[in-house]
Amino acid sequence: MPCLNLGVVINEAIVNPGDSFDLPASPERPKVLFVPSAAPWCKASEGAEYIKQAKPEIAIPVHDAVLSELGNGFNNNWLAKAADEVGTKFTPLKPGESMVLE
Repeated sequence: MPCLNLGVVINEAIVNPGDSFDLPASPERPKVLFVPSAAPWCKASEGAEYIKQAKPEIAIPVHDAVLSELGNGFNNNWLAKAADEVGTKFTPLKPGESMVLE
């Protein structure tokens, strides 16, 4: 039995799908989309497709702690390429880093 999933949407602008690739119900383009990039249940190509479907302004990869530095770079290259195709700013953050949304 799959685990229950909890996704979070904040003000129709920030979307964290949890352990899924669910798209927000709102027809609006999300400002920020957290994109699963590595987990036992996903692969980088699925994260890339998710970015192309959602077309967020900003994509931030998550679920990447299981990757080595080399593996994380590989996955981020795939996700960044998908982001470029749809005009999304790809913004990987390291532990302890943050960003300000305007």
